Amino acid sequence: MNRSSLIVLATTVVPALLLLVWGVRFIRRARASLDWPVVAGTITESRVLRQGNTRSPRVSYGYVAAARPQVGYRLWVGPRSISASGPWADRVVARYPVGAAVQVAVDPNDPAYAVLEAGPRAIHWLPVAVAVLFVAVTGFMAVIAI
Repeated sequence: MNRSSLIVLATTVVPALLLLVWGVRFIRRARASLDWPVVAGTITESRVLRQGNTRSPRVSYGYVAAARPQVGYRLWVGPRSISASGPWADRVVARYPVGAAVQVAVDPNDPAYAVLEAGPRAIHWLPVAVAVLFVAVTGFMAVIAI
């Protein structure tokens, strides 16, 4: 294998492996959320944010954890919001009207981190799928270059 092949291999496999490790940790935390303690909460905000052609559900909720009032923004483990086109954001907001009583899963190691929907979602597998694809393509390219 020549030097340029090694450089290509290193610049694609290393980031892909880092993405894979991050993705696996993401999935593990999502799975762990199924065992988190659940407390009562109340929806305090529920609306759709529009940014160009994308729409993001903005849902916030109040709950008490570790004897302190908290405010949560996450629907599930991961980023606070996800943008999409189409009616998805409207469907999310419709599930959580302002004033509704909800069950909030709270991370026992970080009471400020909570979710309304515990467990893994399809989005949690995206980093792993991208990492595997990068490694597969890079491996294929390396075999061709030999």
